[in-house]
Amino acid sequence: MTVEELKEKYVGMEGESMQMEVDNSNIKMYAQAVGDLNPLFIDDEYAAKSRYGGLIAPPGFWGWPSKVGALPALMMEFIGGIMGAGYPILLDGGVEMEFERPIRPGDKLTGTPKIEDVSSRTNKSGKTMVFGTIGTTYVNQKGELVGKVHNMLMCLSL
Repeated sequence: MTVEELKEKYVGMEGESMQMEVDNSNIKMYAQAVGDLNPLFIDDEYAAKSRYGGLIAPPGFWGWPSKVGALPALMMEFIGGIMGAGYPILLDGGVEMEFERPIRPGDKLTGTPKIEDVSSRTNKSGKTMVFGTIGTTYVNQKGELVGKVHNMLMCLSL
């Protein structure tokens, strides 16, 4: 399958939405796990006196409660399609995050993944590299945009 065929097949494909409820313990555990001990994330009394009126989640928190289990089916299908097209070496191309509003205890987040882009480039040794981007949009229970995460993948031919 060519890169253009991969692009035609996958770009715009949307995966199954993931739902998760946020609570104080999720936020505090995540903050401790990533070593961000900002009192807005771990101290109920301090956070209650802040402009937020309570705990908020640290950057990068969205989706954390859902990471128990396998990768979303859309991501697995996309990776399998690229690797099956002759690009079997998979590398993490990084993550970009857009923050729109704080995540708070009691929020019910819905994350919906969508394949945003497929492109290619030839490296110095003449091998083709395929780049794929999967974006996940997160909204809260009010339908408000919380943020977006863009996961980039790099796949290389042998």
